[in-house]
Amino acid sequence: SDPGYSGAKLDRPAISKLMRDVPRHLYDAVIVYKLDRLSRSQKDTLYLIEDVLNANNVGLVSMMENFDTQTPFGKAMIGILSVFAQLERDQITERMNMGRLGRAKAGYFSGSSRPPIGYTYTRAAAGERNTLEVDPYGAEQIRKIYDLFLHGDGTGKEYTLKGIARYMHEHYKNPYGDWSAPSSISRILH
Repeated sequence: SDPGYSGAKLDRPAISKLMRDVPRHLYDAVIVYKLDRLSRSQKDTLYLIEDVLNANNVGLVSMMENFDTQTPFGKAMIGILSVFAQLERDQITERMNMGRLGRAKAGYFSGSSRPPIGYTYTRAAAGERNTLEVDPYGAEQIRKIYDLFLHGDGTGKEYTLKGIARYMHEHYKNPYGDWSAPSSISRILH
C-alpha cells in the first residue's frame, strides 16, 4: 500500500520494497485489488510482472480480474488491462489540465493559498470570485530578476542564478522570506 503516492510511477516506498524483496524470495505471490493498483503505467506494469515477478517465480493475483500471469492468455490480458489503466490515468490528467486552463481563462487563480510573488490573493465575499491582483512591490522584484538575468546590471556585468539571489537578498524582501536561494530565482525564471 502506497497511500498518497501516484500509481503513475514506480518511485513509491512500498513498491520499491516489493521490488527489493521479490528477488530474495520472500513472497510466493503478490495480491492486488485491481491491476491498476499495481501501476497505471503500461510499461511499468509489464516490467513489474515480467522482469520482477515472473523472473523470480512470484505469481500475481488480481482480486477483480481473473487471469493467470503464467499463461499466454494471461499475459495478453495483462497487456490489455495495463493499456486501459494508462488510458484512464492519461484521461484524468487531460481533464485536470483542461480544468486548470478553464479556470485560468475565466480569471480564477489555480494554485495554493499562497499567491506567487508579485501578486496578492484577494478573497471575495460568498458567491463572488476570488482574484489575484498585482502587488507593485512584488512585481518590481520579479522584473528586477528578469532584468538581471537578461541584461546584467547595466555595466556589462552578467549574473548567475547565485549572483541574482545574492543581489536580491541584499536589496529586497519578499512575502515568504528573502531571496537567498538560487533555486527560488530558477523557479521564477522558469
